[in-house]
Amino acid sequence: MTDDQDPNKTPADEQNGGEQTSESTQSNGDEKPKKPRIELGPPVFGKFRLFIVVIPFIVYLALNSLGSQINVYREKILKGEIHSHPDNDNRLDTISLEDAIAKQMEEDPDETFLLGMFKLVENPYPYTYSFALAVTLACMLPFCWGYFKLPFRLSIWGFLCGAIGIVVWVGLVWLDHKTFNLASYTPEREAYNPFTEFGDNKTGFYQFLAVRLFGFAVIVPIIEEFFIRGFLMRYVDDPDWDQVPLHVCRFGGLISPTVYGLLTHTAEPLAAIAWFSMVTFLYRKTNNIWDCVVAHAVTNGLLAWYVIQYEQWYLW
Repeated sequence: MTDDQDPNKTPADEQNGGEQTSESTQSNGDEKPKKPRIELGPPVFGKFRLFIVVIPFIVYLALNSLGSQINVYREKILKGEIHSHPDNDNRLDTISLEDAIAKQMEEDPDETFLLGMFKLVENPYPYTYSFALAVTLACMLPFCWGYFKLPFRLSIWGFLCGAIGIVVWVGLVWLDHKTFNLASYTPEREAYNPFTEFGDNKTGFYQFLAVRLFGFAVIVPIIEEFFIRGFLMRYVDDPDWDQVPLHVCRFGGLISPTVYGLLTHTAEPLAAIAWFSMVTFLYRKTNNIWDCVVAHAVTNGLLAWYVIQYEQWYLW
């Protein structure tokens, strides 16, 4: 009797055992090999990761969306679609926004809405945007050290990509409007013209312009690029996203910024696809989020100049 023979094992047991082994082997052979997970590394941003790369961007996005809804509410009140006085509840006719503002100026230019915070005759955008930016900064500052967990190094590629980006963005928006007109299938972006809105109030105009440029060319590039490259691309590749090395990307992670750009810039679909894909290529080339921040800042800064210079406020 050999060592591997069991004296208590019956022939039936041997037969069942053999069948089970055969079935197990066949079952394993039928299974498709699972796609291996990305080899995870140490956390990049650590336990405050959400406060560094996610929450500031979500807060900025949410508060700006709320500001847009506040202005929509104001316009509906002015045009008679929402009535602030009980005796007007049966009013069915609506008028244009310009006529509604002119009429309100004649009746009561100081009338306010929404807890008396805003005048009906004024667009609340400067106030809601400034508030959104202030709250976003309040979220960023306690954890701003977290951005420098990534070495702050810049290359010429970031500046070049940003400069090319403005040509790509403006050119494709123009091409779309002149040829494809894809933007006509999406809600039109509000075109806020500070020259018209502020009128003779030069102090208010320059204050708002400084706030808007600071948000557009400094804050947005930081929070959006860290959200996209630091969170979104990595989360698509693996739920344990903070342990995904920054230089590792699969197909899903690579296309996620382009999908994000298309969904958040529906008024400029061609430009969004090209620009976000280009910055992702930059990221793969340099493996450096800060280059993406610089590219974003350069494009946004040049776009702000273009908007003001040529009064293309729908791009604002």
